[in-house]
Amino acid sequence: MTSLPIVEYRDFYDVPRLVLIEVDQRLVLLDNPFDDGLDDYSPDYDVYELERDPRYPATRDWRSLSSEGRHLGTVPVGSITFDPTRRQSLRSAALTSLLG
Repeated sequence: MTSLPIVEYRDFYDVPRLVLIEVDQRLVLLDNPFDDGLDDYSPDYDVYELERDPRYPATRDWRSLSSEGRHLGTVPVGSITFDPTRRQSLRSAALTSLLG
């Protein structure tokens, strides 16, 4: 399984909660919002493919990125293995399968 570099991330609690990665020249957003009903973070990342845009991520409002992308599905947070810093790269068979 290939290690996928993290381009940028926001909102860190145990793991990054909003992650931008590049996979085969595709921008992919992993969004793990706080769930008020659970009073905790969702157990899954929502996965979105974003349009290629040279303004990502610097000039974009990260809170609206998921609404700009195409929802591909979900992957359990626990299915993702992060590098020791949890900020540089990740691996996930479930994510790789979802992205095809």
